[in-house]
Amino acid sequence: MQEKQPEGQQKKHSLLEIKHFPALTWPKFLEKWADPSLELELRIGLLHCGFDIPIDTHEGIAERLLFYFDVADGYCLEENFSENYRDAEKWWVSGVNKTLSVAGIRQLVARKAFQQLCLRFFKNENKESHAPSWAKFLLKEESFNKILWFFRLNTYNGLVNDPYTTIDGGVKEHYKEIVRDFLDRFIFIVWGGFDAHVLWNQVLDVKQYELSGVQKERFLKSRPQIIEILYATRKMRRLIELTSLRPGNEKVSKEVGQDVFDKLAELAMAYIFSGTKGELNIARSLLQGSPAAEVLTILKARKHAQEQSELGLA
Repeated sequence: MQEKQPEGQQKKHSLLEIKHFPALTWPKFLEKWADPSLELELRIGLLHCGFDIPIDTHEGIAERLLFYFDVADGYCLEENFSENYRDAEKWWVSGVNKTLSVAGIRQLVARKAFQQLCLRFFKNENKESHAPSWAKFLLKEESFNKILWFFRLNTYNGLVNDPYTTIDGGVKEHYKEIVRDFLDRFIFIVWGGFDAHVLWNQVLDVKQYELSGVQKERFLKSRPQIIEILYATRKMRRLIELTSLRPGNEKVSKEVGQDVFDKLAELAMAYIFSGTKGELNIARSLLQGSPAAEVLTILKARKHAQEQSELGLA
């Protein structure tokens, strides 16, 4: 029964008792996060608001991004968060109104971090520009390497954090579509678009931006891993398009080096579709329908034709 207020006296609003509303800072966020006794709901809440915390340094913004990548890693599978058999024991978790194991709760937290990455990083907000909203992070070694690490191969030649997997990990298709779009743009920029002045001028809002030799070398050295991403996501034939001879792309085609051929050969010889392991030659792998062998054969033939043309023999 609600307490009756004395006549002429209005009940004071409870919020009026709160005199200060301090803003959450990133150091305070990390301090709260490090508390092992922090309630699940509060931990999820921190992840939800983390990208809204004002950070006034490039280093701090990069640190936050790396933090989210670390937490989201492995979100697809509950088994990624299990250290022993006790982690698989389930009980009712009131905060989410379902039965979960410790590993399942950890996956729930990782999934939330992944969803926030989708909405606040992977999602391109620059719809009217050639430059995605996240492109500037490719210019910094630490964040660039972290993206490659997040989309690394697992032991089954898929991606550890695969947006194409049939295992949803509780993540809706909408989020996966955002990451697929991110990977398509990421691969194009890293493989060949890095020499496009228009793109980088828009990224940094300058008139003439020239990538440093270190930055270009970093992109070139990442090509074997880009091939792994294409392989794992079943888009290997896109490499033919990325390396094709077309106006403005001659330089990129010539820079298809031995590391690219070696990676394609490694993937072509890893196994055939029947699952048989062993030392398979490229021809046999090609006959078995290996996309890596097919692309390798085309790129080698194209390189040979290009060399012959330059020598005036074709």
